[in-house]
Order: sequence, then C-alpha cells, then structure tokens
Amino acid sequence: MNGKIFFLSCLVLPLGNLLLAQSNCTEPKISPDGKTLVFCSDQVVNNAVFVFNLESGEKRKLVELPTYESSPSWSPDGKQIIFYSMMEDGKSDVYLVDVESSELTNLSKGTFPDAGGPNWLKDGRILISDGGFPSSQIYLMEKPDLSSVKQLTDTLGLNYGPDLFNNELVYCVYSRSIKGIHLKDLDSFKTTQLTTSGERPVFSPDGTKIAFQKRVNGVSQVMIYDRKMKKEIQLTTCSGHCELPNWSGDGKTIYYQNKSSGHFQIWKMDANGKSHKMILNKAF
Repeated sequence: MNGKIFFLSCLVLPLGNLLLAQSNCTEPKISPDGKTLVFCSDQVVNNAVFVFNLESGEKRKLVELPTYESSPSWSPDGKQIIFYSMMEDGKSDVYLVDVESSELTNLSKGTFPDAGGPNWLKDGRILISDGGFPSSQIYLMEKPDLSSVKQLTDTLGLNYGPDLFNNELVYCVYSRSIKGIHLKDLDSFKTTQLTTSGERPVFSPDGTKIAFQKRVNGVSQVMIYDRKMKKEIQLTTCSGHCELPNWSGDGKTIYYQNKSSGHFQIWKMDANGKSHKMILNKAF
C-alpha cells in the first residue's frame, strides 16, 4: 500500500489512464506575445504543465514529471517556461522547459534548498524563494543557471510570492507579528507595508497597480492595489475562490483561476473588473 486514495465518479479507468471527473485548471500566465496561455492541471495523475493556444484553441501537455508541477512562468522571448516541481518528500527543484521541443533542464539540482515559486522577469532575471518553513526568503537570479544569486529579503517568517518592477520588490510576508503585502525599494532598502492581508501580488505592466488575491468573508477574491490612490479595490465577487491574477502584456486584461463552479477554471476579465469570461474548463 502506498497510502494513496483515488476517488472516481461516473467512469472507471485503469490507473495509467486516470482522468479526474472534475479536474482543476490553475495558475494561468499569458505569453509575452499574448497568444498562448500556460497553466497547470491535475487532469492527469500528477499536476502537469500545459499550454493553450488562444487563437486555435489547441491544448498541449508540455511536461509531466512523477512529481507535482507548479508556478509556470514565461521567458521574455516566450520560447521557454520555468516552473518548480515538488517531490513526495516535500523537496523541490526548479526546471526549465523548451516550449517547442519540451526539452527539460533542472536548474537547481537540489543545490537550492526547497526552491519554489519562480518568476521570470522581462529583463531576463528570475525571482525565486527558498520555500523553507518556518522561514523563507526571496532571491534574485541574474540568469537561469544559479551562477549569480542575491538574497533580497531577511524578514523573519515566510517571504514569498515576489514580483519586481524597476527596482521595487512586491511580496508577501507571513509571521506572527507581520502579515500582508509589502513593497521594498532595492536601492534604499526601505520597506512599506501596503496591505494587512493578501497573497500573490503582481505589478501591472506600467507599475501603477498591483493585482493580488485576498480572503473576503472566507472566499478568495481578486483585488488590485492602486498605488496612486493608496487604496484596495475588489474586482471579483466569486462564490468560490478566485485567485492567482496575472496581467496581459498591455495591462488591459487580468487572467485568474475561478472555483465558483466547484473546480478551478481559467477566467479573464477587463482590468477594471468588468466583462468576466471563462476561457478554459479542462486540460483536454
């Protein structure tokens, strides 16, 4: 016995062909050219990375390892995707996959403790957290080979979910005394707390707004923080969790995962919170 329990409804298949009746499509990120969406899905036995062509409707499994894949992020030229893969023992590694060939490269190879949550920036640098509990920190890789890694945070507790605009770092902090979304100027090292709660912040392309998720009456909603107004604005009123917002390259659209139907689907909306539309229900 391996301690795993699988629940099937309506359809019984051999384990090798197991498809979940209601699978989740999560963690959407749009490619730099705005034509392809990368996402994760548990419609296979292990959570895998898929790509979805928004023009043709074609969906393709990009990579599936015997582990749990998460946090995909596009390279600036749209030819590669970085993601992390979690092992059964809780350890994880950061991988690079070529979008055309599906060729895999293990970047961390166990040398970076519990590496996770990579975010590939437009200038080619990569943000990463060490994923350790009860304390994790955020690092900046100058290029995807771990040859030059710089630690950006040192706050006691969990520091995670980072994004960078110019030289300003936005990230989440969770500890007994400090919570919420914080902004750190990497030139002056001044840190400002923007919110008292919320997770997964991401800058708009022009840096004037920050999209994030926040629990409202027990349900995650997509919010934005307007930096000029210094105000939080709620964009969704979902009955199920709406999470992991990400901007289109022109800043006009926000993609997110929505669980209002009972399982996570990929949705999009205008950046002002209007015109919500489901665009992906399942991986295949």
